Amino acid sequence: MTLNHIVLKSWQGTDQIGFIAVQTGSIFTEPPTGTNVANLLGYTHIGPGAGNLGSDFLPEMGQGSGAIGFTPPLTGEDYAFWIQQTGPSPVTYQLDFQVLPEPATLTVLSAGLAVLARKRRLR
Repeated sequence: MTLNHIVLKSWQGTDQIGFIAVQTGSIFTEPPTGTNVANLLGYTHIGPGAGNLGSDFLPEMGQGSGAIGFTPPLTGEDYAFWIQQTGPSPVTYQLDFQVLPEPATLTVLSAGLAVLARKRRLR
């Protein structure tokens, strides 16, 4: 599977900015304080105050200063995400993750479907 986009669909609350980071692997290993950004694959701020409400912010995450960095899409591994909002009031938000099969998987799937269709015509 590939992670092609993460879109901040909605944000409700008085605090206008939050933080999101990604690391390879299934467990986030960096602590919430004293974080070493060099161990992060990427990160960015999100929210109306960050100017990305309604936008795909995955490319911004890949350009986080001091992080390992990446160019979307993210493919072939497990990823752990850290989302933090530290303002004085609760915030409710919606993130839409667009995950698609990798192109190689689609090719194999298409070939398999073609073989099945051909077998059905031969019968």
